[in-house]
Amino acid sequence: MILACVDVGNLLKRVRNTTGLTYCPTYTVQASTKSAYALMDFLHEPNISNIFHTLVVPLSASSRRWTLARGILKVMWITLHERKLQQYLTEETTQLFHLSAVDNWGPEDHLVFDRCSYPTYAATDASGRKYMEMGELLEKAARLNLDC
Repeated sequence: MILACVDVGNLLKRVRNTTGLTYCPTYTVQASTKSAYALMDFLHEPNISNIFHTLVVPLSASSRRWTLARGILKVMWITLHERKLQQYLTEETTQLFHLSAVDNWGPEDHLVFDRCSYPTYAATDASGRKYMEMGELLEKAARLNLDC
C-alpha cells in the first residue's frame, strides 16, 4: 500500500511539474486525498512525511479554487490532531495546512458544505465504512471548539 501511495505521489509530482500548480487538475484531489489518508498512520516511519507532503501540495493548490479541497484539508487536519500525528509533519506541510484550511477557517465555514450540490461524505472510522456528511463533521468540530 505504501508503495502504491509513493507511486501516486510521484505521478502527481509529474503532473504538477508538467501543468504547474495553477492548472492543477481536479482529478488530483481524489488521488491525493485517498493516498494521504492511507499514509496517515505511517507518518512516524522514515520518509513517509515527505511523501505525505507531496500528496498535500495538490490539495492545497486546489483549495484556492475548490471549496471541497479546503474542507478535505480541514478534516484531514482535525484527523491528524485526533490521532496525535501532527508532530510527524514536515514544517512545509504544516505551513500548507495553515495557509489552506486552518488560519483562514471561520466559525461558520462548515455551513458552506450544507449547500453543496454534490455529496461531500467523509469516513469517520478506521475501516472507512462509516460515513458522515462533511458539513456535519465540520459543524461537530466547530461545536466542540476543535480549533486544531
